[in-house]
Amino acid sequence: MYQQKPCLFLATAPGANDGQTVLDLATRTAPFFGADVQDSFSLPRFPDHLQSDALNLKDNPLLKPLQQSVKCSH
Repeated sequence: MYQQKPCLFLATAPGANDGQTVLDLATRTAPFFGADVQDSFSLPRFPDHLQSDALNLKDNPLLKPLQQSVKCSH
């Protein structure tokens, strides 16, 4: 399915668990479908961190780890 391509898995949810359960399941099982999982990132409580008018992350401490995850996946 993924054809051994590098993948970055992302998850978010409105709650404090931030989709972590689904993200963990995806990153553990994706290699069985040919994914080369490079990194994963989960964003907790997305309504608190997302600028809905621009669909951008507000400037906060989570922005740098996300940027690092994206750079590592290139």
